[in-house]
Amino acid sequence: MHVVVALMAAGASRRMGGTDKLCKVWRGSPLLAHVAKTAKRGVTASRSGRVEMIACLSTARFYPRAACLRGLGVKKLHVRDATKGMSASLRAAVTYANRRKADTLIIIPGDLAGLAPASVHAIRSAMSRAPSQALRAFDGTGVGHPTALPRVLFPKLMHLQGDEGARSLLGTARKIRLKGARLDFDRPEDFTRPT
Repeated sequence: MHVVVALMAAGASRRMGGTDKLCKVWRGSPLLAHVAKTAKRGVTASRSGRVEMIACLSTARFYPRAACLRGLGVKKLHVRDATKGMSASLRAAVTYANRRKADTLIIIPGDLAGLAPASVHAIRSAMSRAPSQALRAFDGTGVGHPTALPRVLFPKLMHLQGDEGARSLLGTARKIRLKGARLDFDRPEDFTRPT
């Protein structure tokens, strides 16, 4: 199975008071680098099939965020219309996955501080057993990420608009219970809370 793991990193960090949350250091690395390294450990643990990792980056913050990912083996995609919402990043990721003939696209927000390698491994393993079914992480209180999208959904993903993401296509997605699925950082105080 050929998988593309997409880090969603084109947001504006509006609630951070002028600081770019994805470049802010957390646990010794910029948050985006921490999430990328964690995801990479998770896909490495799977040891089956082909995996590529990409990051969807906005024009306004492309260079600082790309610098956070230097040396991590992550391909950077320039999302020129990122101001139109999450759907623009999803379309960029789907376009890349289609071009690479990927079977699955795994979506991980770049600010998902609660991500664990085991979560990525669990999503990827579940996807290999049911390759045509969408999967969503669930932490016991609500749905979160990672989210796995099968190739059969790629055409519909290309028609999404605004900042809703793929939510409208995931009503029948299978939920997998994963710790930290909703632990993302949006405000300065998030960087100081225990995780």
